[in-house]
Amino acid sequence: MPASATDGDGTDARDTTVEDAATKLANDLRAVPGIERFGTLRLEALETSGPRPLRTMWRVAREELGATYGQMTIGEVMDRYGSGTSANA
Repeated sequence: MPASATDGDGTDARDTTVEDAATKLANDLRAVPGIERFGTLRLEALETSGPRPLRTMWRVAREELGATYGQMTIGEVMDRYGSGTSANA
């Protein structure tokens, strides 16, 4: 049988990496002064609009997170990945 790409706890290593990337993005977003004004903006909308720092953050995270998180709003990501912990913690 081929070796599985799972962590010791049985979770897929890729899922953990994506969760970590989402947590990092949420923490980075939270550090932006006045971010609450953009809470309803969908991450995918940062492709063409929004403040430059937010567009840059999304550009960096998009490859890893775009398919799963692009439809989420900035507020949803920050709520789900609050205080630097993943949703699975």
